Amino acid sequence: MTAAPGDMPEKKTGMAPGQCKREGAAGENGDDGTIWCIECEDVAASVRCEACGGDYFCGLCFQWQHRSGRRLQHKPTALPGKEMFRETAEGTTQHFISLQQKGKGGTAADSAAKGAVNASESETKDEAGGASSKTLAGQHLRSRLVALSQYIPVRISSEERVYLRLLEGALEVSEYTDKVDVVRGWSFRNSKQDTIREEIGDMLQLLLGLVLAGNYKQGAQLVAGADMQENAAFFQKVLEIGRRFKITNPEKMRCSYGKLIYLMQDAPSAMDFSVKSDIRTVHSVLDEKDGLALLEDEDTPQAIEAVSNAAGYGQEAPSRSSIEARAAAKQLAIERLCETRE
Repeated sequence: MTAAPGDMPEKKTGMAPGQCKREGAAGENGDDGTIWCIECEDVAASVRCEACGGDYFCGLCFQWQHRSGRRLQHKPTALPGKEMFRETAEGTTQHFISLQQKGKGGTAADSAAKGAVNASESETKDEAGGASSKTLAGQHLRSRLVALSQYIPVRISSEERVYLRLLEGALEVSEYTDKVDVVRGWSFRNSKQDTIREEIGDMLQLLLGLVLAGNYKQGAQLVAGADMQENAAFFQKVLEIGRRFKITNPEKMRCSYGKLIYLMQDAPSAMDFSVKSDIRTVHSVLDEKDGLALLEDEDTPQAIEAVSNAAGYGQEAPSRSSIEARAAAKQLAIERLCETRE
């Protein structure tokens, strides 16, 4: 039987993803001749990278794809009539920073931000107070550290990574969203609330079982009590580690993190205890150890400075001597902080 013309399968052209959008500008993508980004395929391209085979990128995708390795040396070419990067457009964060660097800010906060940005380049004395701009920048940065430390999570330690692996393993095998969010998972025999309670209980019991398999002595102490509420502190600790790891590593736990959040959202209505705890931040850890004064120390800004050979777009890479000098100054600042806080 001869197939109808409309039933014939389309012929594959063998083009790479995004190629049709780059080449079929006026035909398939409208009459304006828009060239789309090969990576996200959702934003108009603004640069072309010859080293990548002539691929077109938007500003954000180009920066992300060329953030490290050999691609870091690639030089983009701006498309005619397009800005080099969309982040420099008016109203964005980069545009605000550029205004401060050019001295166009008008408020007192803007002036303080400008001093923080240009502190490393300017050593001139202030006419009114006689203090150097570097000193003023250090004071502004220390005040900012105190405020920002309340929202900066602490990096996962080697001991906490053990619990992180247990959590990731439990989330991978858990069928929480499969049974709770699908009607077939619950029926007239058991309500959705009963299914939520049963699945959360299975998830927590699975965590205890993995701990017992990895560390018998610690696991035996946890499973000794029959009441799940007795291990509430352990569950809060493990789930907090997973959330903190996701905050500091957004590209990780792409599938399992959503399951974790749904579970924690449903837990208050199904469990007799809370599985949620506050995220451990730099401020909370220093507060526990009576070390908040560390944030206001004069050596702290230099001790936390990021030393890298990466150059910003439009800037020359720092010389090896300057990198070594900054690294040595950072190490000395760290040693002075350790000596004063012992």
